[in-house]
Amino acid sequence: MTEGPPAAAEEQTSEWWQTYEIPSTLPLLARIELAWKQRVSRRWRLRFGRKGGVRPAKVKAEDVLERLAALPVSLWTYDFEPGVRHLGPMAQDFAAAFGLGNTNRMIEMTDANGVTMVAVQALYRRVLKLEKEVARLQSALRNGSSE
Repeated sequence: MTEGPPAAAEEQTSEWWQTYEIPSTLPLLARIELAWKQRVSRRWRLRFGRKGGVRPAKVKAEDVLERLAALPVSLWTYDFEPGVRHLGPMAQDFAAAFGLGNTNRMIEMTDANGVTMVAVQALYRRVLKLEKEVARLQSALRNGSSE
C-alpha cells in the first residue's frame, strides 16, 4: 500500500490517497485506488489498460445503443435504505441485455461505464450524420433546388 501525496501537495490540499494493489486471478489485472477526501467522501477509480491480460475486442456500437434503449429502467429503493431512491436497470436485465460481468446479481461499474460510453459514441456518430444531412438540405434550399 502506498500512502499519500508528496508533503508539498498535502499542504496544498486536504486530501490524502491510499492505493491498494489487489492481486487478481482473473485475466484482467486491476488496481483500485480509494481516494478519501478528508472526512467528506469516498470515490472509487478503476484502472484498466492494455497490459495485464486485457484482450480488447471490437464492439458494435449501434447494437449496444439499441439494447440500451430497450433496457427497462426503474426507480427503486433498497429495503435497508428506506426513503433513499435510486434510478437504474435491474442487474438481471442488464446481464440479459449485454452478457457482461460474472454475475446477474450486480452491475459492475466498469461494465455500466463501458456501455454508456459506447452508446454516447453511437449517438455522437448519429448526430454528425444528421448535421451533415441538415447542412446538405439547407444548401439545397438556398440554391433553389427541391430534394
